[in-house]
Amino acid sequence: MPIPRSYPPSPPPPGGLAAGQRWEVGLLTQLLAELTRSAPTQPAVRAALGELLAAALPRIVQLAVTGGHAGLADLASLALQLAPQPHLAAPLAFELADFLGEGGREGRAIELLETTIAAAEGDPAVPAPDLLAMRRLLAWHVGEKIGGHGDPKRALEIARRVVRDSTTVYGPAHRETLGARITFARQVGATGNPREALTIAREVDAAATAAFGADDRTTLSARFEVAVWTGVVDGAAAGAERWAELIRQAERLEAPPQSLIADSMRNLAICLSESGEHTGAIQASEDAINLTQQLYGVTHIRVLQKRLTHAWVVGSSGDPQAAADLSGYLADECADIVGESHLTTLETRYAAAHWTAAAGDHAGAARRYKALLADFAGVLGDDHLLAQQCRIELAELKEDPGPPPGDESAPGVRPKS
Repeated sequence: MPIPRSYPPSPPPPGGLAAGQRWEVGLLTQLLAELTRSAPTQPAVRAALGELLAAALPRIVQLAVTGGHAGLADLASLALQLAPQPHLAAPLAFELADFLGEGGREGRAIELLETTIAAAEGDPAVPAPDLLAMRRLLAWHVGEKIGGHGDPKRALEIARRVVRDSTTVYGPAHRETLGARITFARQVGATGNPREALTIAREVDAAATAAFGADDRTTLSARFEVAVWTGVVDGAAAGAERWAELIRQAERLEAPPQSLIADSMRNLAICLSESGEHTGAIQASEDAINLTQQLYGVTHIRVLQKRLTHAWVVGSSGDPQAAADLSGYLADECADIVGESHLTTLETRYAAAHWTAAAGDHAGAARRYKALLADFAGVLGDDHLLAQQCRIELAELKEDPGPPPGDESAPGVRPKS
C-alpha cells in the first residue's frame, strides 16, 4: 500500500478530445512520425526540421496533455529531444514530463528531462527558473513518489542540489524553495531517515504558514508530508489523526484540492487499517477510489494504485478471499493498461499471490509466486524488496501447511526506517 506524492499534481486533463481535435491529433501524429523516423544528415534538412518542430511543438504538447493522448505524448517527447532551441523546449518538456510521469511512465519522463536539462545547461538563453523547475521535477520522478517505487538515493542528491540552488536564486522562504524542500524530505525519509524527514516537513509547514497562510497550497503540501512521516515515526494512529485533519481542512476550502484529498484518503485508509479500524479503512479507501476516478478516469495509474491499496485493506480486515479476487482482477487490468512489466502490475500480482495463500489455496498461491518470480528477470533485480518478499512467502508455503497471516503489511506500505 504505497504512499502518494507529496504535493498537489498538475490539474487533471479534461475528458478526452473534441472531434476536430482528434482530427488534428491524427494529422500531427502522422507528421511527427515522419519527422522522427530517422535523423536527417543534411544541415538544410535539419534546419527545416528544427523550424517545423519549434512551430508545431507547443500545440502538440497542449493536445497531448489536455487530451490525455499517450501516443501523441510519446511522439512529442521524442520530438522535443530533437528540438534545436533548449530555451523554447524547456517549459514544454517540463509540462510533458509531468504528464508522462504522473501517468505512470516515469522512465519516459526521466529520459525527456535528462536530455532537455543536458542541452539547457550550456545555453545562456535558458532562464535559471526553468532549469531549476526541470531538476526539481526530475528529482520527483526519479525518487520515491510512493513506497517501494523509484530510486530515492539517486533522487536525494538531485533534490539536495535543487534546494541549494533554489535558495540562492529565490531565497529560503520562496514558494519554489519550500516546494523543493518537500521533495527533499520525501527522499530523506525514503532513504532511511524518517525523523529527519519529519523535522524538515514541519519546518516547511511553519515557514509556508508564515509566508502564505494555513490554507495555501504549499502549506497543504507540507502538511501532507508531515502526515506521511508522522505515521512512520509516531505510529499509524497518530498518522491517521494527521490525515483526517488534513482532509477536513482541505474540504473546507472554497476550491478544494481534490487530488490531494484523494491521496490523503488513501493514506488515511492505510493508517486506519494498520490501527485495526477496518470499517473506517474500507470506507476511506472506497472514497479515495471514487474521487480519483472522477478526477482522472477509471484507467489512470492513480486509480489502479488506489484499487491495489483497497485490496490490501479488504484482506487485512479479515476477508482474504475477497482481497485475492480483487487483486487478481486488477492484475489483469494493470497488464492491459500499463503493461506486464510495470511495477504496479507486478505489485498487484504479488498481492494476488499473497491473498490467495492467506485464503488457504497454497497450490494456487505457489503457482502465482513462481510465475511472478520468473517474470522478474530483466525487470527487477533479485535484491528488490518485492522479489525478496515473494521468495520468503513462497518458502513459508513449503514449510508451513497452514495459511500465512492475512494482516501483515505489504512491501511499500511505508518507507523502511
